[in-house]
Amino acid sequence: MSQDQIRHIPETVSIRALLADRDYYFNFPDFQRGGVWSRPLKNALIETILRGLYLPELVAFRADNHLYVLDGRQRLTTIYDFLDNRLLYRNRAFSSLSAEEQDRFLSYQLRFAVLQNYTDALLRNTYRNLQNQVILTYAEKLFSYQSKALAVARQISEHPFFAEVYGGKRERKEPVQAGMYPVTMELSTPPYFTQLESYRLNRLAEGSLDEFIVDVDALVQRIEEKLEACLHLFANVRTRSKVATVMMYQLVCLLEILDIDPFALPAGALTAWFTEREQMLVNRTGSVLVNFTKYAYQRAFWGSHLPELISVLSLSEEKRMKVMQLQHWFLENRQCPQCHQQVEYPRSIWHHGFARQQCVHTSATPPRKEHIPA
Repeated sequence: MSQDQIRHIPETVSIRALLADRDYYFNFPDFQRGGVWSRPLKNALIETILRGLYLPELVAFRADNHLYVLDGRQRLTTIYDFLDNRLLYRNRAFSSLSAEEQDRFLSYQLRFAVLQNYTDALLRNTYRNLQNQVILTYAEKLFSYQSKALAVARQISEHPFFAEVYGGKRERKEPVQAGMYPVTMELSTPPYFTQLESYRLNRLAEGSLDEFIVDVDALVQRIEEKLEACLHLFANVRTRSKVATVMMYQLVCLLEILDIDPFALPAGALTAWFTEREQMLVNRTGSVLVNFTKYAYQRAFWGSHLPELISVLSLSEEKRMKVMQLQHWFLENRQCPQCHQQVEYPRSIWHHGFARQQCVHTSATPPRKEHIPA
């Protein structure tokens, strides 16, 4: 047998046995999604059991002297809810069924496929492949991986920023996906501005950059400090877009690059600016906001809108010059505005200082601008 195959043995368990030993049977791995079944699906399950019809087998594994259900959580939850009178079937609770109906329900035999020679990685892969009754959301698929990067995303998804500012979906692990964005931005080279599309998040969730996360707590702290700055600068903002939170986070990163303390600015200093920009982008055909997970669109946006910070934040002459140089870095695809040499990190575009002295690379010729999506 291949090492990538999991052996399983069939078992049958009556619902009466489930009721008698709930602590043993009602357990789920931490990467399992929560209940998402609609009322019609729940009613259909109860009817199937009462009529003695066929149900697909549940998939489970044993660990720590308990049975953990890998596939079948919604079925098991619905059964227990009905037994506890928390769910009505045709306006009838379990306790109001006749004695014959109750016995028929409790005697129903559930079939389990109990996995034997499993590893954690094989369990997670099996879980992803099994989810075909209710399709997993992208966020749930991300959540099913195990890595340092995902552990960081899980922690920061509990930050108040994702409760007070992000007003989008909170069920089915959506905040964890939103938390993956700043993790990816912090771990990219150069940091902050990078591809944030699904293939990149997948690789990160799988652990492709875990070797670069030396200290999980330090990374969490670094991200949470920027999220605190977001709460301060974007006070009273409420957005339903996960991608819009990327724009906020990058703006705080830009202030860091410009050596501007966000907490020295008034609370809500960027609220009006952000609200206007978000509305403008949402209303545009082929919205930049929709495509803001792409590096080219991030570069195009900041190359166009970065100078607006000069008036919004009343910047000094020195900071104004930094903003203009940084704008050039975006528009010229990470090239020094004086010598036009490739520069990986925005801070290093100021290696000539601010005296506008002659660049040492006197032979450098400005390159032709590439087309950037509007």
